[in-house]
Amino acid sequence: MRYKILLVFIASICFANSSISQEVLSLKKCRELAKEHNQDVQNAALNVAIYESHLKSNKTNQLPKLDFSASLTRLGDPQVTKMPAFQLPNVDFSPSGVLFPGGTLYEAPENLYRLNLSLVQPIYMGGKLRNLNKLSQKNVDLSKENLRLEKSNLLLETDDTYWTIVSLKEKVILTLESIKFLEEFKKDINNRYEVGLATKNNVLQAQVNLNHVKLANIEAENGLDLANMSLCRLIGLPLWQKVQLKDSMVNKATLPDFEIAHKKALAQRPELKMSQLAVDMGELGVKMTRADQLPSLNVGVNSYYGNPNHFGVDEAETSWNASAKLTVPVFHWGEKRQAVKRSQIMHQQAVNELEKNKDLIALDVQQSLYALKVAISKMSFTETSLEQAEENLTITRNNYSVGVASVTQVLDAQVSWQSSYSNFIDAKISCQQKYSVYLKAIGELDQI
Repeated sequence: MRYKILLVFIASICFANSSISQEVLSLKKCRELAKEHNQDVQNAALNVAIYESHLKSNKTNQLPKLDFSASLTRLGDPQVTKMPAFQLPNVDFSPSGVLFPGGTLYEAPENLYRLNLSLVQPIYMGGKLRNLNKLSQKNVDLSKENLRLEKSNLLLETDDTYWTIVSLKEKVILTLESIKFLEEFKKDINNRYEVGLATKNNVLQAQVNLNHVKLANIEAENGLDLANMSLCRLIGLPLWQKVQLKDSMVNKATLPDFEIAHKKALAQRPELKMSQLAVDMGELGVKMTRADQLPSLNVGVNSYYGNPNHFGVDEAETSWNASAKLTVPVFHWGEKRQAVKRSQIMHQQAVNELEKNKDLIALDVQQSLYALKVAISKMSFTETSLEQAEENLTITRNNYSVGVASVTQVLDAQVSWQSSYSNFIDAKISCQQKYSVYLKAIGELDQI
């Protein structure tokens, strides 16, 4: 019976995976699957939970703490204090002849036990606990921005892989069309060669071009398989599983304005927010080290029940006490002053890092805009070149049919058309990939 249950379980998993593979996956769906299955994103989310737990723990430091303790000791040889027998003296200290029998003065209890209940409340810690809570909140915010950064990196890789697969699929189709054309053209040349209207050189030229296209087809197929495995790894599917991607229309993107893009990046980039949080945390670090130079005050109440009592008598008693502890740092040979100095230096380092990152992000935005601009220009240019190559191939084939164009001219026209088509595929896919890079540069990729 358990084997049947196991088989049903395995079959359900296989069916779930196969249903995903049979579904036509859009770019949006691939992004969602990647965020659900990526281990780095999952670990970053777990870090957020860890720092949120730290925050909750640190908030309890300002609250009273109640502790209970108990101890039990059994003495194997309890202490016994005895007085020996002696003669009682007279008033003049001469022997009276009266014997004092002696006896036991003190006998320690055999069982020692103590139950203690204590309550401690911090009153003033120089602002250290308050700043510790603020620092914990900054750590939570920092972990959330790190989660955004992990998602952005993952989505950029997912987008790049998705569009690479789309590109390679189109190139596979392109090479198959070229193979079909060249095989038909080679067959026509063979027929002409058999009747003496073409030379052996013409046949070999067609065969060489056909071999080149077949090699390109093999390379495209292999590249497609590798890209498919890479996407499966990202979206949580078995590496060998084939995925069906939605044929997305590639729209011509418009070039954004640099000033607008720069403002968005300064407001949204997780790296910049993380740098700002580092500055804030450095400032809190200075305040916390300064708090070590200030007095601290704690109060507490203790209640206990135990045996022996405070006189050492074998008798249980209940008692309580209240206490207050004031600690004032007086002289530590400049140790605390140096600690403040170190924290101030670290804060300044964080400020310098923030300014550096602002410049780097501005450069990153500008580079992404330039790359997108080039991609848009290439897309428009290669589209025009493809139209011209198609027209040239059509005219050359027509001229060949009437005996005006040579075999070499037809093959050259076909190579030119295939190259133009391949360049157009690269250009339109590059436009999509560069747009994803731009979205990451302005901090919007993880918000799509």
